[in-house]
Amino acid sequence: MDLKACVKDLYAMLFEGRTEEAWERFYAEDVVRRTEWETRVGRTQNRDYIQEFVDNVESWTSNEITGIGIDEERAVTMVQFSQEFKHRMWGQIRNEIVIVQRWRDGRIYDESVFVMKTNEKSDGQFSDNESNTGESWRLVSMVIDGINQPVEGATSSTSVGNEFTVIHNGVEVMKGKARVISDGTPYQQDIEIDRGPDAGKTIRQIIKFEGDMMVVCNGPPDGERPTEFSSESGSGHTLDVWARVKP
Repeated sequence: MDLKACVKDLYAMLFEGRTEEAWERFYAEDVVRRTEWETRVGRTQNRDYIQEFVDNVESWTSNEITGIGIDEERAVTMVQFSQEFKHRMWGQIRNEIVIVQRWRDGRIYDESVFVMKTNEKSDGQFSDNESNTGESWRLVSMVIDGINQPVEGATSSTSVGNEFTVIHNGVEVMKGKARVISDGTPYQQDIEIDRGPDAGKTIRQIIKFEGDMMVVCNGPPDGERPTEFSSESGSGHTLDVWARVKP
């Protein structure tokens, strides 16, 4: 088996957007894929996860292999590549990625992914970067503890890098930092509040996108993360729907 040729063909397909073909040809049905956030088992689950990520990339600046390592005896490959892209949620991202793959009968059955975000500082906070322009969202509905809340006036959330600001009728009501916990389905974030009524606390949330709408379910300050998009009476959960503000 020519592992170097397999790797080149695999990434040629992926970079060309032929995701379905690549996964069917080069991944075992029982493949295990590990990241620092989670482990996913099965070709279908992993393929769908990758496709969802790709669908949320608004544009690619670069995506290229920078190194390939081959151990034919052990049927192990290592691929290093760099990428820069604009994500609909995280803004402009630059990554260096190393993927270690174990092969069996011409297909990958085990894959470990190591991501180094090169536009972040060592503490996980985004560095100042003019390309991290982020996005703006307008609040269109809110449910707290099962009770629909009136959405009066104009409430917007604007992000730059991982920092965000919430404005209501021209007045800042909250400011803080968002930290991605998992980029799976749904997205998981921790919101560290710097200014506002809950300053010094952390809000754990899950997020999903529906076209130009963003649905966010927040746990209570310093409480547990919600497991579903709902706000039942007594849960302490807030369910928000935000609309993307287009330039």
